[in-house]
Amino acid sequence: MFIVVYMRAVAPFRLEAVSSSEYKLLTTSTLDREVTPTYSLTLTCVDLGTPSLTGSTDFQVFVLDENDHDPVFVDGGTVKAVRQAEDNHIGDVITRVTAMDRDEDVNARLTYDLRPVDGTPDDAVDVLAESGDVVATTRLDYETRREYRYTFPRGLGIEYTSCIMRPYSDR
Repeated sequence: MFIVVYMRAVAPFRLEAVSSSEYKLLTTSTLDREVTPTYSLTLTCVDLGTPSLTGSTDFQVFVLDENDHDPVFVDGGTVKAVRQAEDNHIGDVITRVTAMDRDEDVNARLTYDLRPVDGTPDDAVDVLAESGDVVATTRLDYETRREYRYTFPRGLGIEYTSCIMRPYSDR
C-alpha cells in the first residue's frame, strides 16, 4: 500500500519521510514568535487505492518565546532630565522610567536599578525595581547640590547614560 502525505499551508515547514508510514515535520527557516506566534497546518494522507481514500488532521504549531529582544526605554532617549522642587518629601516619586520588551512572559519581565555617578550621593533617591518609580530617600537641597546624576545599569541590555535631576529653589 502506498500513501501520499501532503501539507496544506503556506508556512516555513516541510515534511520528510522517515519510513513509508511515518513523516516528520521540519522547519525550512527560522521562526520568530514576535512575527508569527502560531501556524495552522492541515496534514492530509491519501492512499493510492481505487477509489482513493483520504484522512486529514488540523493542528497548530505554537512558537515558543526566546529571550531575543533587548528592552528599550519608552521615551527612546538616553538622557532623562528631571526638574524637582527642593521642598520634596521623603518617599515622593520624582520621576518614573519605563521600558518595554517585545518578548513575553518571564523574558519580558523587567526590573529597574540605578547607580549614582559623578559624585552623586547614593542615598538621595532609589528606584522601585518593579515599577521604575524613582523616589526620594532624602530631601533634595538646591543649596547643597545642584545636580544628581544616575545611570541605569545595562544588566538587561538597556541603559540610560544618565538620569539628571536638578532641584530648584522654590523661593
